[in-house]
Amino acid sequence: MRKIFGSVLLLLFSFLLMGCNSYSVKNLKGSELFDQEGKYLIFVHKENCVGCDEAMEVVIQYNNVLKEDRFKDKRKVYGFDVSKGEESLVYRSYSGVDGQGTNGAFYVNNVTKWNDLYIGSTPALLSVDNTGETFIVRYVSQGAEAIIESLTSFLE
Repeated sequence: MRKIFGSVLLLLFSFLLMGCNSYSVKNLKGSELFDQEGKYLIFVHKENCVGCDEAMEVVIQYNNVLKEDRFKDKRKVYGFDVSKGEESLVYRSYSGVDGQGTNGAFYVNNVTKWNDLYIGSTPALLSVDNTGETFIVRYVSQGAEAIIESLTSFLE
């Protein structure tokens, strides 16, 4: 029953998004990752990544939906491109015992410096809660399908 409800919700979300005009997602530099105000999501992507392209379309549509009054208190999504520059240095696998993700290749939770992140694969979705004095970073999901499901749940 729960899977059916989730599928129906995902379909409704998809139909809702089909009517929205798209715009781009603001990509943050590494030094800006934890400087945004409030609660937000970070969509980690790279060039030549089919899953990233699939998820990016939904990320753009998700941000568009946030313009509606009923979703104005939901988390905005920012992009983070790990294809090149110093940002590419965090695109690496974590091999410690307390990693996150489906295979533990991410090290994200409670990281306090952006360059201490371990992004094991793309696409990925992270959550940041920034109170102005402190911030909390959390792994949310990886892979296009899981990201789409996560974004759907963030709109509930």
